[in-house]
Amino acid sequence: MLWAIVFAESVAVAAPSGDALFTGGGADAVIFRGYVEARGTWTDAETTHWGATQRLRPTMKVYLWDRVSLKATGEARIDQGRYDTGEFLYAFEDVLPSDLSGENQLTYDELIDRCAWDLDIDRTYDEVGDVLSLERLFLDVNLAAVDLRFGRQSVNWGSALFLNPSDIFQQVLIAEPWQERAGVDAARANIPVGDRATVTALVGALDNFSTYRGALKGTVNVGSTDISALGSSDGSRHYAGLDLKGDLSGPVPLGWWVESIYQLDTGDVTGSAVKAAAGADYSFNVLNRLYVAAQVYFDSSGEIPALYDWNSRYDPSLSAIDGCDDEDLGRQLSFPEQPDEYRLTLGRWYALNILRLEATDNLMVTTTTVMNIADQTGLFFPAAAYTIGSRTTLNGGIQYLYGSDGEFSPPDFQLQSNGVDLSPLQPTVTALAWVRFNL
Repeated sequence: MLWAIVFAESVAVAAPSGDALFTGGGADAVIFRGYVEARGTWTDAETTHWGATQRLRPTMKVYLWDRVSLKATGEARIDQGRYDTGEFLYAFEDVLPSDLSGENQLTYDELIDRCAWDLDIDRTYDEVGDVLSLERLFLDVNLAAVDLRFGRQSVNWGSALFLNPSDIFQQVLIAEPWQERAGVDAARANIPVGDRATVTALVGALDNFSTYRGALKGTVNVGSTDISALGSSDGSRHYAGLDLKGDLSGPVPLGWWVESIYQLDTGDVTGSAVKAAAGADYSFNVLNRLYVAAQVYFDSSGEIPALYDWNSRYDPSLSAIDGCDDEDLGRQLSFPEQPDEYRLTLGRWYALNILRLEATDNLMVTTTTVMNIADQTGLFFPAAAYTIGSRTTLNGGIQYLYGSDGEFSPPDFQLQSNGVDLSPLQPTVTALAWVRFNL
């Protein structure tokens, strides 16, 4: 991805010079990497405008035996300031139901206790899991005929920028360039077939191992083009697709990619959809380098603006308020209804543009623009990164949600819920600055 050059975590390691840990390698077989990061934000959304985050993300790689290694990445994180879930809940404080006697308004703490919700109104740090997490833990076994990986790992399929139709565990991190993908508990096998083809088989677990997804992908290189065919299923949602990426030779050598899948739902969310992305990029000899990329994305399961499923953007962290153990009290609640499915996008057609100027060996300036073509709203995100020495990078950027009455800037009537005006919580401008020191 675009941000990988500037913001990627520094965990790539070479094979140790000594033996493996269990064959006498000792300390040479253990390698530590990672980074420390501090980030600050300011937004024009009400009510708390500022936020701050500090992260420590160490990685340890241990070469156990010849062709066998273990890699673990943990994260310690502390946040201050704005807490979006709490901001949303406090907006509804004036319309909380009365207690059963009808005389006194319930406080949020009383409501949470009586409904037995697993929810915090304010950010808390009273459990180890509130600060510490295990982001990666996997075992690599590299054999002559197959490469195996078992454990919590990053899974990211597809050649497109940010919006990947064939990504079986979809995440969109366009507004969070510092953030790594969430780990997936999975088993993966990469099997080379000759010199130009590879078959990848994967089984991943989600929702605390309550659901599973299996996937199979075959890739073959033909000249300057990589061609991949893939299929996956979790029993109720099935995918089949193609992913092509290559370079055009000639006077204007362009990179290009086309990625598409057919999605069939046979579970609670029924129906089918076609999703596709196509794009191209080119580098100019401007200063050190000017990189330009453009992409279009189509999702047939999206809607025209008049039919957007706005409720599918409901904060998943608020799923606890879907019901209440106190039935009499539950009948008085009127929070927004939980959606059948949380969507990453609402519309059908999107355009994406990236400009990245490597001005000097130390300074890089990037602009990223995403637009919903139908409603003309989008995200404009200029950012800059300055490298100091070999370990420290200073970063800054501004996210601007432009347009009106569309997906990225909803109309006022879509920001009203049960008599509560949520429009003050909708940002237009968010400024960010962060510094990362590689260990």
